[in-house]
Amino acid sequence: SRPYFFKRRYKKPFFRLLPIIIVERFLDMLILLLFSLIFFLFFSFYVPTYMQALLLITSIILIAFLVIIFNKTLLQKTFNFFFSFGPLRKFRTQSKKMLDNFISGMSDLKYSNFTSVLLLTAISMLSEAMILFFSALSLGYWINPFVAIGFLSISLALGTISTLPGGLGSTEAILFALLLLIGLSAPLSLSITLLSRFLSYWVAVIVSSMFFVKEIRS
Repeated sequence: SRPYFFKRRYKKPFFRLLPIIIVERFLDMLILLLFSLIFFLFFSFYVPTYMQALLLITSIILIAFLVIIFNKTLLQKTFNFFFSFGPLRKFRTQSKKMLDNFISGMSDLKYSNFTSVLLLTAISMLSEAMILFFSALSLGYWINPFVAIGFLSISLALGTISTLPGGLGSTEAILFALLLLIGLSAPLSLSITLLSRFLSYWVAVIVSSMFFVKEIRS
């Protein structure tokens, strides 16, 4: 939906607008991984080693990807290498036009806004963590707020890696498993997970609906 509204609003080719979507998603992941790594420093005993390893690998891949897309020369070299293989050569010309639009889109980004974007993303994630905290509290269980932030960050990060839309299903499954690890019963873990995710989704739906209506009217 975002590509459609961006294209409709700004009247530019899709691949020129693609950097906005990619950078936004990766800034989201950057905040999630940062919160997760900070959580590991103090509460690593709560999280299985394989989850820690997966998030570490994801962090390395994320950093490598960001270095490539923000460096025009490196991005072009990566493109040339990728499309040097036999079966992909026939798509090189068409893909080169897409790459040029993408590079133009990257140059349109205002990097001075990144700090604001990161701050708003962090506030959003912390708000979701508080929803998790109060969901557990309403069901009679107190979770350390820092654990709530860590668990939410880990579940959202791994849910995003799953490539399912919005991490739907995978995020909930990971959060459920993490709650089991701190000794909660399966019924209570499931109740907390479903309640917190339901409230989080509806907060997002209500806020986004306001912008959606405004966009349609304009």
